[in-house]
Amino acid sequence: MENIRHCIIIGGGKSIEPYRKELAEKTKDQFTIVINYGFLHFPHTCMCFGDTDFYFPSKAKQNPGKYPDIYEKLKNESLIIYNNEKNKLKDYQLPNTIYVKSGCGYNTNPLKMGFYHHVITGIFALSLAQFLMDYNGIIFLCGFDWSRNKPNEQTEIHYYSDQELYHKGKHKTDYYHNNNPDNFFGHFKEPNIKIYNVSEISSINSFEKISYNQMFNLLIPQEIDQNKIRKYIKEKLCIK
Repeated sequence: MENIRHCIIIGGGKSIEPYRKELAEKTKDQFTIVINYGFLHFPHTCMCFGDTDFYFPSKAKQNPGKYPDIYEKLKNESLIIYNNEKNKLKDYQLPNTIYVKSGCGYNTNPLKMGFYHHVITGIFALSLAQFLMDYNGIIFLCGFDWSRNKPNEQTEIHYYSDQELYHKGKHKTDYYHNNNPDNFFGHFKEPNIKIYNVSEISSINSFEKISYNQMFNLLIPQEIDQNKIRKYIKEKLCIK
Protein backbone atom coordinates (compact mmCIF):
# COMPACT_ATOMS: atom_id res chain seq x y z
CA MET A 1 0.00 0.00 0.00
CA GLU A 2 1.35 3.36 -1.01
CA ASN A 3 2.64 5.42 1.94
CA ILE A 4 1.64 2.77 4.48
CA ARG A 5 4.77 1.80 6.37
CA HIS A 6 3.34 -0.15 9.26
CA CYS A 7 0.29 -2.00 10.54
CA ILE A 8 -1.11 -2.47 14.04
CA ILE A 9 -2.94 -5.74 14.75
CA ILE A 10 -5.00 -5.78 17.95
CA GLY A 11 -5.78 -9.06 19.67
CA GLY A 12 -7.55 -9.54 22.98
CA GLY A 13 -4.69 -10.07 25.43
CA LYS A 14 -4.59 -8.68 28.97
CA SER A 15 -1.32 -6.85 28.28
CA ILE A 16 -3.30 -4.17 26.40
CA GLU A 17 -5.25 -3.06 29.46
CA PRO A 18 -2.89 -0.38 30.93
CA TYR A 19 -2.44 1.20 27.49
CA ARG A 20 -5.94 0.85 26.16
CA LYS A 21 -6.83 4.56 26.04
CA GLU A 22 -3.54 5.61 24.43
CA LEU A 23 -3.66 2.74 21.95
CA ALA A 24 -7.17 3.79 20.88
CA GLU A 25 -5.83 7.27 20.17
CA LYS A 26 -2.94 5.93 18.10
CA THR A 27 -5.06 3.63 15.93
CA LYS A 28 -7.17 6.49 14.57
CA ASP A 29 -4.46 7.41 12.07
CA GLN A 30 -2.89 4.02 11.37
CA PHE A 31 -3.57 0.99 9.22
CA THR A 32 -5.15 -1.11 11.97
CA ILE A 33 -6.65 -4.59 11.95
CA VAL A 34 -8.71 -5.65 14.96
CA ILE A 35 -9.57 -9.23 15.86
CA ASN A 36 -13.03 -10.31 17.02
CA TYR A 37 -14.43 -8.01 19.73
CA GLY A 38 -11.69 -5.42 19.29
CA PHE A 39 -14.00 -3.64 16.82
CA LEU A 40 -16.04 -2.48 19.82
CA HIS A 41 -13.10 -0.70 21.44
CA PHE A 42 -10.55 0.58 18.90
CA PRO A 43 -10.71 2.70 15.74
CA HIS A 44 -9.66 0.46 12.87
CA THR A 45 -9.36 -0.08 9.15
CA CYS A 46 -10.95 -3.53 9.15
CA MET A 47 -11.71 -6.40 11.47
CA CYS A 48 -11.12 -10.16 11.19
CA PHE A 49 -12.79 -13.23 12.60
CA GLY A 50 -12.71 -16.95 11.94
CA ASP A 51 -15.24 -18.52 14.32
CA THR A 52 -18.70 -18.25 12.79
CA ASP A 53 -20.26 -18.51 16.28
CA PHE A 54 -18.85 -15.02 16.81
CA TYR A 55 -21.01 -13.73 13.95
CA PHE A 56 -24.26 -15.72 14.00
CA PRO A 57 -27.15 -13.88 15.67
CA SER A 58 -28.91 -17.21 16.26
CA LYS A 59 -26.12 -18.32 18.59
CA ALA A 60 -26.55 -15.19 20.69
CA LYS A 61 -30.28 -15.80 21.04
CA GLN A 62 -29.79 -19.45 22.00
CA ASN A 63 -26.93 -18.81 24.43
CA PRO A 64 -26.98 -15.16 25.52
CA GLY A 65 -24.42 -15.82 28.27
CA LYS A 66 -21.89 -17.33 25.85
CA TYR A 67 -22.49 -15.45 22.61
CA PRO A 68 -23.01 -11.67 22.93
CA ASP A 69 -25.52 -10.42 20.39
CA ILE A 70 -23.31 -8.11 18.31
CA TYR A 71 -25.01 -8.62 14.95
CA GLU A 72 -26.59 -5.16 14.88
CA LYS A 73 -23.22 -3.59 15.68
CA LEU A 74 -21.55 -5.64 12.92
CA LYS A 75 -23.94 -4.06 10.42
CA ASN A 76 -22.25 -0.71 11.01
CA GLU A 77 -18.73 -2.00 10.34
CA SER A 78 -16.91 -0.67 7.28
CA LEU A 79 -15.07 -3.89 6.38
CA ILE A 80 -15.09 -7.40 7.89
CA ILE A 81 -12.88 -10.22 6.60
CA TYR A 82 -13.22 -13.87 7.59
CA ASN A 83 -11.54 -17.11 6.63
CA ASN A 84 -13.89 -19.88 7.72
CA GLU A 85 -15.92 -22.09 5.39
CA LYS A 86 -17.67 -19.82 2.91
CA ASN A 87 -21.10 -21.43 3.09
CA LYS A 88 -21.24 -21.44 6.90
CA LEU A 89 -22.52 -17.87 7.06
CA LYS A 90 -25.28 -18.57 4.54
CA ASP A 91 -28.10 -16.04 4.92
CA TYR A 92 -26.39 -14.20 7.78
CA GLN A 93 -23.53 -12.71 5.76
CA LEU A 94 -23.70 -8.93 5.64
CA PRO A 95 -22.72 -6.82 2.60
CA ASN A 96 -19.72 -5.45 4.53
CA THR A 97 -18.29 -8.96 5.07
CA ILE A 98 -15.98 -10.70 2.63
CA TYR A 99 -14.57 -14.20 2.60
CA VAL A 100 -11.02 -15.26 1.83
CA LYS A 101 -9.75 -18.79 1.44
CA SER A 102 -8.19 -20.38 4.51
CA GLY A 103 -5.31 -22.82 4.73
CA CYS A 104 -3.46 -24.82 7.37
CA GLY A 105 0.06 -24.17 6.04
CA TYR A 106 2.14 -21.03 5.68
CA ASN A 107 2.57 -19.68 2.15
CA THR A 108 3.07 -16.40 0.30
CA ASN A 109 0.38 -17.06 -2.30
CA PRO A 110 -2.67 -16.94 -0.02
CA LEU A 111 -5.26 -16.03 -2.64
CA LYS A 112 -4.59 -19.38 -4.27
CA MET A 113 -3.34 -21.54 -1.39
CA GLY A 114 -5.32 -19.99 1.47
CA PHE A 115 -4.47 -17.59 4.27
CA TYR A 116 -2.63 -19.09 7.23
CA HIS A 117 -4.02 -20.15 9.75
CA HIS A 118 -7.46 -21.79 9.54
CA VAL A 119 -7.92 -22.01 13.34
CA ILE A 120 -6.19 -19.05 15.02
CA THR A 121 -7.64 -15.67 13.99
CA GLY A 122 -4.56 -13.77 15.18
CA ILE A 123 -2.37 -15.80 12.85
CA PHE A 124 -4.82 -15.22 10.01
CA ALA A 125 -4.73 -11.46 10.66
CA LEU A 126 -0.92 -11.49 10.56
CA SER A 127 -0.92 -13.48 7.33
CA LEU A 128 -3.45 -11.03 5.88
CA ALA A 129 -1.46 -7.97 6.98
CA GLN A 130 1.74 -9.24 5.36
CA PHE A 131 -0.08 -9.87 2.10
CA LEU A 132 -1.77 -6.45 2.09
CA MET A 133 1.58 -4.76 2.76
CA ASP A 134 3.24 -6.64 -0.10
CA TYR A 135 5.57 -8.28 2.44
CA ASN A 136 7.33 -4.99 3.15
CA GLY A 137 7.08 -2.90 6.33
CA ILE A 138 6.57 -3.13 10.08
CA ILE A 139 3.80 -4.97 11.93
CA PHE A 140 3.02 -4.44 15.61
CA LEU A 141 1.16 -7.24 17.42
CA CYS A 142 -0.82 -5.96 20.42
CA GLY A 143 -2.53 -8.30 22.86
CA PHE A 144 -0.86 -11.43 21.46
CA ASP A 145 -0.16 -12.90 24.90
CA TRP A 146 -0.92 -16.62 24.43
CA SER A 147 -1.92 -16.60 28.12
CA ARG A 148 -1.50 -19.65 30.30
CA ASN A 149 -2.82 -20.21 33.81
CA LYS A 150 -2.11 -22.60 36.64
CA PRO A 151 -4.24 -25.77 36.97
CA ASN A 152 -7.69 -25.12 38.46
CA GLU A 153 -7.09 -21.38 38.40
CA GLN A 154 -9.36 -18.96 36.54
CA THR A 155 -7.26 -16.32 34.83
CA GLU A 156 -8.38 -13.06 33.30
CA ILE A 157 -6.77 -13.22 29.86
CA HIS A 158 -8.54 -10.35 28.07
CA TYR A 159 -8.06 -6.59 28.31
CA TYR A 160 -11.81 -6.10 28.88
CA SER A 161 -13.67 -7.18 32.01
CA ASP A 162 -16.37 -9.83 32.35
CA GLN A 163 -18.86 -7.05 33.08
CA GLU A 164 -17.97 -5.26 29.85
CA LEU A 165 -18.01 -8.33 27.61
CA TYR A 166 -18.49 -12.01 28.41
CA HIS A 167 -18.28 -14.74 25.79
CA LYS A 168 -17.42 -18.41 25.40
CA GLY A 169 -13.67 -17.72 25.16
CA LYS A 170 -13.39 -15.89 28.49
CA HIS A 171 -10.79 -17.48 30.80
CA LYS A 172 -10.21 -20.36 28.36
CA THR A 173 -6.53 -21.25 28.12
CA ASP A 174 -6.61 -24.96 27.22
CA TYR A 175 -5.49 -24.38 23.64
CA TYR A 176 -2.66 -22.14 24.81
CA HIS A 177 -1.51 -24.77 27.30
CA ASN A 178 -1.56 -27.60 24.80
CA ASN A 179 0.18 -25.88 21.90
CA ASN A 180 3.54 -24.19 21.48
CA PRO A 181 2.83 -20.81 19.81
CA ASP A 182 6.23 -20.75 18.11
CA ASN A 183 5.21 -23.80 16.08
CA PHE A 184 2.70 -21.46 14.42
CA PHE A 185 4.33 -18.03 14.53
CA GLY A 186 7.80 -19.33 13.77
CA HIS A 187 6.91 -19.54 10.06
CA PHE A 188 6.75 -15.74 9.73
CA LYS A 189 10.29 -14.92 8.52
CA GLU A 190 9.84 -12.71 5.47
CA PRO A 191 13.06 -10.68 4.93
CA ASN A 192 11.38 -7.29 4.39
CA ILE A 193 8.78 -7.54 7.15
CA LYS A 194 9.68 -6.64 10.74
CA ILE A 195 7.26 -7.98 13.33
CA TYR A 196 7.23 -6.68 16.91
CA ASN A 197 5.40 -8.43 19.73
CA VAL A 198 4.17 -5.56 21.92
CA SER A 199 3.75 -7.74 25.00
CA GLU A 200 6.66 -8.35 27.30
CA ILE A 201 4.66 -11.05 29.13
CA SER A 202 3.78 -12.94 25.94
CA SER A 203 4.46 -16.67 25.60
CA ILE A 204 5.13 -16.08 21.88
CA ASN A 205 8.89 -15.91 21.41
CA SER A 206 9.12 -15.82 17.60
CA PHE A 207 9.39 -12.02 17.43
CA GLU A 208 11.26 -9.27 19.23
CA LYS A 209 9.29 -8.15 22.28
CA ILE A 210 8.94 -4.44 22.96
CA SER A 211 6.95 -2.24 25.33
CA TYR A 212 4.03 -0.01 24.37
CA ASN A 213 6.17 3.06 24.94
CA GLN A 214 8.71 1.68 22.48
CA MET A 215 5.98 1.05 19.93
CA PHE A 216 4.56 4.55 20.36
CA ASN A 217 8.04 5.96 19.72
CA LEU A 218 8.44 3.83 16.58
CA LEU A 219 5.08 4.76 15.09
CA ILE A 220 5.29 7.35 12.36
CA PRO A 221 2.31 9.74 12.25
CA GLN A 222 0.37 9.06 9.07
CA GLU A 223 -2.37 11.04 7.39
CA ILE A 224 -4.26 8.24 5.75
CA ASP A 225 -7.69 7.87 4.20
CA GLN A 226 -9.20 4.77 5.80
CA ASN A 227 -11.83 4.42 3.08
CA LYS A 228 -9.12 4.54 0.42
CA ILE A 229 -7.24 1.76 2.22
CA ARG A 230 -10.41 -0.32 2.46
CA LYS A 231 -10.96 0.09 -1.28
CA TYR A 232 -7.38 -1.05 -1.88
CA ILE A 233 -7.91 -4.09 0.39
CA LYS A 234 -11.00 -5.17 -1.53
CA GLU A 235 -9.18 -4.83 -4.84
CA LYS A 236 -6.14 -6.69 -3.48
CA LEU A 237 -8.38 -9.53 -2.36
CA CYS A 238 -10.06 -9.53 -5.80
CA ILE A 239 -13.37 -8.34 -4.43
CA LYS A 240 -15.10 -6.02 -6.91
